[in-house]
Amino acid sequence: AEPLLSSSLWLPDEESPIQDVHEVPKKLGQKVDLVLDAGIGTHEFTTVVDLSSQETKIIRVGAGDITPF
Repeated sequence: AEPLLSSSLWLPDEESPIQDVHEVPKKLGQKVDLVLDAGIGTHEFTTVVDLSSQETKIIRVGAGDITPF
């Protein structure tokens, strides 16, 4: 298995992402080994920045200041 890091969890057939960490085990059961609580999320998408090469690429603009990039 591979580690998975996600700031939100939007399951197929759901109208919105899961915002309460306590809902994750209820929805996924034993499919995940560990869930870390980072607090209640929002409906706002995060900004995604690709730093995998010499050239920084903004993949998606959302929450967060992109001026440093």
